[in-house]
Amino acid sequence: MSNSNAVNYSQEKTQTQPWSLVPLRNRLDAAALSEVSMELGDLMAAGHHRLALDLKNNRFICLQAIYYLVGLAEALAAIGGEFVLIACAEKTKRHFEIYGSLKHIRVVRSESELSGEINRVSRSVPLDLQELP
Repeated sequence: MSNSNAVNYSQEKTQTQPWSLVPLRNRLDAAALSEVSMELGDLMAAGHHRLALDLKNNRFICLQAIYYLVGLAEALAAIGGEFVLIACAEKTKRHFEIYGSLKHIRVVRSESELSGEINRVSRSVPLDLQELP
């Protein structure tokens, strides 16, 4: 089997998987990035190759997080997976375009634009970060 056939099979298999939806609230700064990257990395390692990050309640994403998310999207694309940002603010989208890339990231307005089943990820440690004063 040629490598391109293996990629096509992987993409077909991935497209039938449900989306793993991870809500992100408040701020994704350097302090919170380790928790978020661990959660997303664990999902990917467990075979979840359709990841969606819901940003509708997010106010800030640090540059380090942008680099991480772009790398995650590239890794998913390399194995036929998909990475989506939901409800990404225009300012945040511009930061991705300037400091990273949206080449392997799809941006949608709402989760209703995702095709297929959606599984909301429940975490042992919530990503609800305390509101800063």
